[in-house]
Parts: sequence; structure tokens; C-alpha cells
Amino acid sequence: MKLDELKELKNAVNDIKERGYISDLKMGKNGALKTYLSLLPKKTYKDIDIKVKKEAIGNYLVLFNAPVEGKSNDELKRLKDKYGYYKKDDMRKKIFNFSVQANTATFVGNRFLFRLEVDYERERISLLVYDKNNSLIEDKSYWSFKLVKERFESKKKKLLLVKAWEKTENLDVSYKFYDYQFKNLIDFETFIKLISDGYIRITFKVVIARSGVFKGKVIDKGTSFEIQDYNLNKLYI
Repeated sequence: MKLDELKELKNAVNDIKERGYISDLKMGKNGALKTYLSLLPKKTYKDIDIKVKKEAIGNYLVLFNAPVEGKSNDELKRLKDKYGYYKKDDMRKKIFNFSVQANTATFVGNRFLFRLEVDYERERISLLVYDKNNSLIEDKSYWSFKLVKERFESKKKKLLLVKAWEKTENLDVSYKFYDYQFKNLIDFETFIKLISDGYIRITFKVVIARSGVFKGKVIDKGTSFEIQDYNLNKLYI
């Protein structure tokens, strides 16, 4: 990032910090972020990841997507077909929609337990599947360190973390962007440790579309690595 662009960005964020409440752009989801970005010179943040945190309420933020690997050509489909479950309002199509961590097991479909394990010897993050009696069924699925490192290193190395208050008056939403911090992304080894410690989870999102051209069909919305908003300080320093 060029020094003049960084200086221009810092001047802009300082100016925004001094302003009062700013009206939401009414652009739907992520209104606070979209409103904030509209106030910045676009050329100044092309190399920086910007996140707006309204309050530390434990919302999970998507870091990146990475498909599950295994011996099957379509490992996610194999998992969904074998361990997926039906929703009460649609008993015809299996879904595979849940989050899994390394420090605790996730009960899925009232039949199976899933947990992550960082396997340093095989250099992968394994997906362990257990039955109700906590007996291991399989550990065939995984995310290789190679794949995860590629996705991790594709992230922008700098973060602008903005804190905001939100208020609503007469159905109109506005934000006060009261503070900010510039941070740098940690190294890959620390990132893997965060997975092992349970700070980063992996979420499968094979669901039934409720609207749009795919309404009623089973769709894959991506398998994502996620972290809670108040743990961002562990990912960036």
C-alpha cells in the first residue's frame, strides 16, 4: 500500500470518527459496513480488509471458504448422503448444515457426533465422526494444511477494525463509528493453533433454498472457516 494512500485513508477514518450518527444506506445485509465503505475513498482500501463491529455479541465472521477433502471425488456429497439429516418441514431432501470445532463435539441429526482434530503428523485438519456412544466411526474427511494455507494467505494482510454504535429512531437506522484499529494478520502456524484451541470453527452449509431460482432444491452455500467477532484480536495483532 502506498504511503500517500495510507495517509489519505487514515485522514478519512479520523474524519468519520469525529462525525455524529450517519444514516444507514438501506442496502440490506451488512448495512454498517456498506455505509462505512461509502464514506472512504475507494482507492485507499483495496489492500485492506475492513470489518465493522457494532458490539461484542459473539457473531461469527466468515474468514474464507475451503472445500472438505477425502478419497471421494465429491467428499461433501458423500458426507451429506451418509450423515445428513432431514428437516421437519421437508422429509424428502437431506441437508448438512452445522458447525464443528476441535474443543467440543457437535451432535448432528440426533445420531452422530462430529469434531475437528488438528493432525500435525499428516498435516491436515481431520473431521472425526462418532456414534452416540462416542465410538469413532471414521476420520476419512479432512482439510489439508496445503489447501488451508493457500486460502489463509490469499486474505488481505491488514485489517481495519471499526467499532460502531447503532441506534434506531422512527424506523431509521444510523451508526456512530466511534473507534478504529489497524491490525496485521497473524502467521499460519498461529492460525492452526486457533483451530486446535476451538477459536475457529468450520461450518457446512448444504441447505434447501427458500427463494430464488433454486427454491426447493438442495444447494451448497460453501464450507467456511469462521471466528467470533470478539476473538478477532487473536487472529490479528
